Amino acid sequence: MDNLFSLLNKNLACLDKLRARIIYCSKAINSVEVDFHKQYGPFCGYWDEWVVQAEEIRQDLVDSVSNTSVFLLELRDFSGSITDKKRKTKSDKAYINEVTSLAEGRLKEQIDLIREIDTRIMIHQQLTEKLLLVEAIDGLSEE
Repeated sequence: MDNLFSLLNKNLACLDKLRARIIYCSKAINSVEVDFHKQYGPFCGYWDEWVVQAEEIRQDLVDSVSNTSVFLLELRDFSGSITDKKRKTKSDKAYINEVTSLAEGRLKEQIDLIREIDTRIMIHQQLTEKLLLVEAIDGLSEE
């Protein structure tokens, strides 16, 4: 049982990390949407593609967070109901092992997703730096 509670907490921590990345993507998208120069400037097409990439990352995160939230609510309910039982039958123990295995699998999926999303965000940040650099050079050449 302790392992199940530990996995629940680890899954919740990963879920919080995924939610933080949603906030990051949302703020990044909003920063471009309110910047007149990025929306209508000479490089607006590149910024539009930038927004599309950020929205894809955000949508992948939203989908994962939604699915994981449902799983964790059910896991919490199961943990609570099994803890309330005074005596655990063989089938209860089998269910605990099965659910623990599912929780371990979900945790691994979340860790892998966090790594993948972090890589995508890093590539996106590099694109951001390049776009800002190109805009700066273009601004200097106009002067």
